[in-house]
Amino acid sequence: MLGRIARTLLALVGALTLVAGLAAAVVVGPDDDVLLPATRPDAEPGQLVVSAPDLLSYDDLTVVVRARADGGVLLAAGNPVDVSSLADQADHWEVTGLRFGGVTGGRRVAAAHDPVPLGDLSSAELWTERAEGAGWQELRLDLHGQPLQLLAQPTGGAVPELQVGVHVGGLFWLLVAVAAGGAALLGLAVALMVRRRGGRSRAAGLLVPMLALATVATGCGVPQHVDAEPASRVALEPDDLAALAAAYDEHNNRAIRAAAAPRYAIGPWRTVDTGPVLEHDVYDTIVARRAKERDEPRAFTHTPTGVYSPRFTSYPMWSLVVFEEKHAAEVDVFTRATAASPWLMRTTSAADPDDLPEPIDDPGRMQAVDPGTIDAARTAVGAVTRYVATGTLRGVGVTETVRELHRWATRVLPDDRRYIDSQHATIDSAAESRQDDLRVVAAEGGHLAVAVRPLRVTSYPRDELEVGWQSAFRTVHGRFGQSLYRDFNLCLVVFLPEDGGTPRAVAASALPAPV
Repeated sequence: MLGRIARTLLALVGALTLVAGLAAAVVVGPDDDVLLPATRPDAEPGQLVVSAPDLLSYDDLTVVVRARADGGVLLAAGNPVDVSSLADQADHWEVTGLRFGGVTGGRRVAAAHDPVPLGDLSSAELWTERAEGAGWQELRLDLHGQPLQLLAQPTGGAVPELQVGVHVGGLFWLLVAVAAGGAALLGLAVALMVRRRGGRSRAAGLLVPMLALATVATGCGVPQHVDAEPASRVALEPDDLAALAAAYDEHNNRAIRAAAAPRYAIGPWRTVDTGPVLEHDVYDTIVARRAKERDEPRAFTHTPTGVYSPRFTSYPMWSLVVFEEKHAAEVDVFTRATAASPWLMRTTSAADPDDLPEPIDDPGRMQAVDPGTIDAARTAVGAVTRYVATGTLRGVGVTETVRELHRWATRVLPDDRRYIDSQHATIDSAAESRQDDLRVVAAEGGHLAVAVRPLRVTSYPRDELEVGWQSAFRTVHGRFGQSLYRDFNLCLVVFLPEDGGTPRAVAASALPAPV
């Protein structure tokens, strides 16, 4: 009686295992993907959908992500620093949880600032993986604990449908083997039912491969969610420089043409430059318009040779880029407000290439700068600024480029000596303590500090002479009593050796600015 019950149970287990194995194999398919049901988040039509920054913090796991929407969809994965910056520009939906029912957890997130149109993000140079178009779009992401964030942008104004799953290599054939094992159990039960009394079933030999399959199955581990380090990224890397220079040259030459006669337009400069460089652009355009200059605009091409780049956990970010000039180097700060913004040139300084330290090649060493280095940088910048204005050199070294800048700031030109008795440079002492104009980045052997300080050059006329500016310069230069003055943004780059050696100014320029 007990033997009959055992044989019946064995047949039942075998039949269930056979059916379940076959059904699961059909669901998984030969691509070994296990997908949750497709769901639509509770987002507004056309709204961005992003994953929470830590949602995909898994180690040793391949995730399959699919999306589709009426009118098409962009499905992309990137660094959470970039994806969060893009999402913050507009109201969006953030996916916060995955359940057996699919993408079920989420929340509406308002724009961090006034919402701005993001446009088509498919061409952004931010994605590690992307797919776009109509129908299901799919990404396969190999996760190894690195920060990664997903973005789905419907291109037709619909709400995207999402599906998430995992890839388990060999799972399909494992399930087929399980089904085969079920069939073997069923066959064994039947054989036991019909075996001759005292006989030994040959089907009993199938228990050996079944045990082997069970051993293989127990090797499938459970994916582990890891506590990843906060997401960060290096602002610009050497491989980014060619694209940066090409994009800047394209828009800069367009702005040059717009600023020439007959338009003398200032607006296009804002698409390529900011800060002191933009003030220089405005200055030159105003003077050209008032002087009715008709010179043919000349195109510029920048050839990058290196970059000093900090690591950031959020936007805005910046990098110090070196360009090749004829027998010289140009050291420029580029800034980027958001992941959707262009890189803009903020400062530019002239240097001898031999005076510059080597950039750091290892992104792992591009970390935050300690407060002590920042304090030392501020002190060194103040000393260099005073040298440019007064010639007093104390506590810092300067290159010939910086010495020439001091001579320029305090020297009366030969053609002006009939009218000008002396010329002096002064600095705004309050500006020396401003921290927002100071940027510090690691370099081989130390750090580079980049700073902007306002410089005023005042010319004093000879006795009893009344002098003034030519008409083209009256609106960009100033006058105080009988003296005439010009304002500049002093752009400095100072190297601070890590061994405690004497800081040294390695690059400098004075960019004219309207008063």
